[in-house]
Amino acid sequence: MKFLLLPFMWLFVLITKFRNFLYDKNILKTTYFDFPIINVGNLTVGGTGKTPHVEFLVRFFLDNKDENISEKYQINVLSRGYGRKTKGFLLANNDTSATTIGDEPQQYFEKFGEKINVVVCENRVLGANLIQNLHLKNNQNLHQKKQNLIILDDAFQHRAIGRKVNILLTDYKRLFYDDFPFPVGRLREQRKNAQRADFVIVSKCSGTISKDEMNTIQAHIRLYAGIEKPVFFTKITYGNPINLISNLEENFIKNQEINKNFNLILLSGIAQPQLFEDFCKENFSQKYNIEKHFIFPDHHKYTHKNINEIAHFVENLEKNITQNGTQNIKILTTEKDAVKLRKLLPQKLESIFYYLPIMVDFIEKKEEFLQLLVNKI
Repeated sequence: MKFLLLPFMWLFVLITKFRNFLYDKNILKTTYFDFPIINVGNLTVGGTGKTPHVEFLVRFFLDNKDENISEKYQINVLSRGYGRKTKGFLLANNDTSATTIGDEPQQYFEKFGEKINVVVCENRVLGANLIQNLHLKNNQNLHQKKQNLIILDDAFQHRAIGRKVNILLTDYKRLFYDDFPFPVGRLREQRKNAQRADFVIVSKCSGTISKDEMNTIQAHIRLYAGIEKPVFFTKITYGNPINLISNLEENFIKNQEINKNFNLILLSGIAQPQLFEDFCKENFSQKYNIEKHFIFPDHHKYTHKNINEIAHFVENLEKNITQNGTQNIKILTTEKDAVKLRKLLPQKLESIFYYLPIMVDFIEKKEEFLQLLVNKI
């Protein structure tokens, strides 16, 4: 089957190659700004962990005191707003939702609030210009003015806007150098375009990855990205479950008796649901029976019909629980899904519906990465 797709792959390669040629020769214009712009993107279609890496950068810039970054910069996250039902420039606020600005931008806003500006705009150059105007308006009466800093979410191929730092993510289980351009594979452009990156991060690594394996992966990446290209390795970590409505944290397995039978229902609409399921099995299966995993497509727009299906499953499970003397049902979803589900929940599900907060951490050399990043900007 893939053999039949080869002509389409080479057509796709020619189109993307020609487009990159036009930018390389300045025939198509790249617009640069006088403030730092950092891009977090990938060569692969979806699922490399851009959102938690953007959040990692936001936390670093907000919390960093040593370099006076938090006092020096106004942090902005600029996204296309994939899957939203609106168009144009929008600034996240208390009235926006995943429907109006997209899943990830709404997640950023709910997590960081007014500490940062979360903006969506298909045209990143227009978005950056309007952020600049917004920044000037907000700071015109302030004695101490902050400089803008923009983090671009998923703009590796959006070459119309210049950036100080280009961070390329590649999934540990789907490394770009083992993949092929669309439609044969999942690459958005050729492997060699990894050379546009300033740093390459191998994301979603196993916690048991060895130094030898990291060295091997790094060598393969540098064949395409450049012989001296800095390569780093990160892993996904999760916090304790948090209730969707009360926002209260709960440790599912604390103070629970081993001889009791607890029931867990999983729900996700993400690019790689198996990673979420594997984590839950590894961490909760000693105390919980994982009854079912409701899997929806990435960026799925949940409906009342979806929620009613889950509620019906819970009702049937409750009947079974009554007959068998088991107890304690929990529903667990991802942080990305939580922003879309919160307003759909019926009251009877509110107390049992939780999400797992997601974060990234470096396997090694985190301080080296952060210092290189600060030096770049």
